[in-house]
Amino acid sequence: ARYERLVAYSGALTAEDRLAFFKLITGALRIGVAKGQVVLALAEATGLDGPTVAQRLMGYTQAGRAVGRDDFAALIAPAETAVAADGRPYPFFLAHALNLPLEALAETLGPPADWIAEWKFDGIRAQLLKRGGEWRLWSRGEELISETFPDLAAVAAALPDGVALDGEIVVARGQGDVEGIAPFALLQQRLNRKVLTEKMKAELPVAFIAYDLIEEGGVDLRELPQRERRERLAR
Repeated sequence: ARYERLVAYSGALTAEDRLAFFKLITGALRIGVAKGQVVLALAEATGLDGPTVAQRLMGYTQAGRAVGRDDFAALIAPAETAVAADGRPYPFFLAHALNLPLEALAETLGPPADWIAEWKFDGIRAQLLKRGGEWRLWSRGEELISETFPDLAAVAAALPDGVALDGEIVVARGQGDVEGIAPFALLQQRLNRKVLTEKMKAELPVAFIAYDLIEEGGVDLRELPQRERRERLAR
């Protein structure tokens, strides 16, 4: 019966559509599409705005998890439909170079007294989430890395529920350019390891340096000014 339906489908398609159709349904054949294009296509097809689609896609296809019909229904649900918050992260705020001459910075960005500066730590970007009494750690590449850094469970235990922190994972053992921060090469020894020994955790202890609070009490804070989010984070 499935074969007959496939014949009917393919017979109704143009040659160009057939190519995309079979690539989509087989799963074994892949075609590269930029994530931005996927966001735009889903937004156009569903009437949702791009940021909403981008938010819902975070962690949508993480390794080891099969995406089902209910997942897709939640992905394309109308904007006014409340999609239950789960353990997925927010889209990462990324830094971009500002190619301006020094004398133009104040005119473009405002007086330096209003700027906020951060250290560039030698680690990996991550989001630490605590929802429903459970914690999750996500990499910038949208990989769930909680099991790679179980020693950060103590950080999550100290947080209230409904919190999302944006920050950096580093090896912290009292050496490096910034006091207490070890070089990235040492952190690499802990990445992508299938077996994490107690000896390695003791020799290469990790810390989570939080520099932004993007959810508090289960409320998305991204629309607030960064200075206000920073003050909430400090509290």
